[in-house]
Amino acid sequence: MSEDGGNGDEGEKVKVPELLDVVWVALGFAVWVILVAKFLKSQGISRTEDLGKGGGLLMLISMGAATYCFSAIGSQLGREVERGKITWATYWTTLIGIAVATFAFLGVTGIDDFLKLWDSVK
Repeated sequence: MSEDGGNGDEGEKVKVPELLDVVWVALGFAVWVILVAKFLKSQGISRTEDLGKGGGLLMLISMGAATYCFSAIGSQLGREVERGKITWATYWTTLIGIAVATFAFLGVTGIDDFLKLWDSVK
């Protein structure tokens, strides 16, 4: 590994593009959609049915929590890249690893599983 932390910046400060935050938020949003679909399916609630105040609050909290968690992970990894503690390869490997592990934990291993889950909620 080179003196610059393997980022290939030759001593210049690495700046993480802000667009990468959108990737992490999108992952959090996808997790939220999966959680909502699983919740609705387990409760026998249709997608068009009124959830009431409690259900609506639960949906908002779960959306905020999922997107915040993924955004916080992305921010921390970005700071580590800027400091030169990790390389871009490590950043992307970590992003993909976290995404794959999270979706596998939720039972979604591909887009077909995602669509099947969403279609199962009437």
